[in-house]
Amino acid sequence: LDEAVVSKSPSRRRNGIQDQSWVCPGTQAAHMKSEWCKKAGVYGRFEYRYFEEATTPCAPCTCCRRPVKTLWESYTLNASNKEDDEWCLKAGVQGGYEYKFFRRRDGCGKKYPCCRRYVEACPGVVNVTLARGKIRTFHAVEKYTSGRMKYRHEEKKGKKKERWELYYLEDQGAWKLKTHWNVHFLSKAWEGHVCPTRATSWTVYFFGGEGRPMPERALTIGLGCPSGVRVRGAEDYQHDMMGTFVAFNQEPQKKDMNFRPVYQSKLGRYLYFLSGKWMISEKLGSPFASVEGASESLCPLWIQNWSAIKHNNMTVFPNLTVEEVACPVAMYVGGSVRTGHSKQLGTFYLTNLSSADQAGRPIYMNNHSQYLFYYADTRNWRIGSSYNHDQANITSIPDVYEFCPHRIKKWDAWLTGQWSELYPIHVEREDEPCPDTQFITGHPESTKQELYGVYAKTNLTPTPAQEGYPIFQNAIGYYLYYKNTTEAWMISVNYNNTDDGAEIRSRLYEARRCPSRAKPWFAKHGTWRDIFYIFCKNGCSSM
Repeated sequence: LDEAVVSKSPSRRRNGIQDQSWVCPGTQAAHMKSEWCKKAGVYGRFEYRYFEEATTPCAPCTCCRRPVKTLWESYTLNASNKEDDEWCLKAGVQGGYEYKFFRRRDGCGKKYPCCRRYVEACPGVVNVTLARGKIRTFHAVEKYTSGRMKYRHEEKKGKKKERWELYYLEDQGAWKLKTHWNVHFLSKAWEGHVCPTRATSWTVYFFGGEGRPMPERALTIGLGCPSGVRVRGAEDYQHDMMGTFVAFNQEPQKKDMNFRPVYQSKLGRYLYFLSGKWMISEKLGSPFASVEGASESLCPLWIQNWSAIKHNNMTVFPNLTVEEVACPVAMYVGGSVRTGHSKQLGTFYLTNLSSADQAGRPIYMNNHSQYLFYYADTRNWRIGSSYNHDQANITSIPDVYEFCPHRIKKWDAWLTGQWSELYPIHVEREDEPCPDTQFITGHPESTKQELYGVYAKTNLTPTPAQEGYPIFQNAIGYYLYYKNTTEAWMISVNYNNTDDGAEIRSRLYEARRCPSRAKPWFAKHGTWRDIFYIFCKNGCSSM
């Protein structure tokens, strides 16, 4: 990566910040494809960034780099926001900028003592590699000093749990790596890097003794591998080897896998590293794979060329890719208020929180400061007031293969001292659409056939009893509507009718936002009977 520069671009001013020149490396190495470049950040002595061909400042390259040095610029304090010298001293990192107070007014043009510089967002997961080659994964657990993140790594050794921590020392302007032994590492003082991935010079301290400088690259901190990846592109020939793969909860210790992560799919297939290749096979550690990519890459995401067996021959598949699984930014948790857990229902939004307890899954939070999170020890998703322990009021069935919570179909609520499915809980994407047309059908011998057919969304204004959900109507005047007293969808000649006036309804207290996702359905034949299952057919979204 240190070859001669072949193309330069003049400095450009972007977002009010004077950037240094982005330059094109002499060769676009295989690992410098767009996926790698978008996530690389700082690698060695350079910062990398991906640009589209039409806007790249380092043509003909799209992966540009610049030395790791960001210029400070003067910042005018905003008195209306109560910004003063004291604020600048304590501001740290805010809104994509790092603020610093230069007492001698010589830090950024000598105009103002308060200066700022643009900083890249730090990754939520980093890999720390020591000289012996073992890779340890650290997760961001909280904001620490000066707005910087604190990272933590935990691993079980028998009945004990070893903890490593990586955090910033404000009084030294350096990052500290603290091991579970009485040994720690410090980056070069007063470099002030916002992210630990930028630190390159480290000193090791043994048992309180004097520091010893470490050789270059003896300790490196880089981007961590994602906990969930999706493999696609060879479904016609290797269908069982495609799909979502989730990393094991515990990091692999086998030296022949170079301590890289091991992934497993729901079908029991493994994605792992062996002998200079990433492989997908039915048996973990097998040298015979159905899919493989030759690369020493720490993560399978950064491999450019993958091959798969086609007609008994290993064949290159140009469209075969491995991508990080991205969960939706917002989740909707639905269920009956009769559970007594109304604060755990509603919309949950993705956070930047991370912890080793979540096995790399995302953490969501709603407006009541309740968390939707995965807990690795119990292998399930939970909803509670803290994501650092297993106490919760709502939980899913155990599942280690689904990476996102809306893929889990069975949830229970804590009722009268035990887990119960009396009142169903469901988790779905917040942006899951409810189609304007619903098609209802059922048993061909049912006496309710006049209620079958297409129900179209009307312009009627929902009443408070409909919770704002749409009202549908068919050609002969029957309505399909929601009723909050029973938390169910109903079909009746009058959309204000209660349960007693309805002819067909969904399960009571299921509280679904859309009729196409409610099941089962019941028809009234003297009493409510579930002999005739009513379901949505055309134009409806799936569960």
